[in-house]
Amino acid sequence: MLKDYKILRTIKLKADLTYQQIMDLIASKNAHRLIQGIVSTCRANPDVMFVLYRYSSDSILVICGTQPTMFVMPGNNLERILTSAEYGYIYCWCYQKK
Repeated sequence: MLKDYKILRTIKLKADLTYQQIMDLIASKNAHRLIQGIVSTCRANPDVMFVLYRYSSDSILVICGTQPTMFVMPGNNLERILTSAEYGYIYCWCYQKK
């Protein structure tokens, strides 16, 4: 899925939000700072995709598209790969189509 994309930026955010809470914030057009930035970027650029990983989760949240579209995918390798991940943080990668 990500082979056609390049990383633009990485963000580490102190937040205790679940993926469901993030999706609910987006659906309700809540003004949470990080969420609003992700939504604005997706709406302005349909070639952008955000991948969010919550510490010690076995899945990732993908956000993309002008609406935006959100879906949860397996991400069980990330906990092993991100050995320096810290409790209470959400890691967010912004990808853009090459």
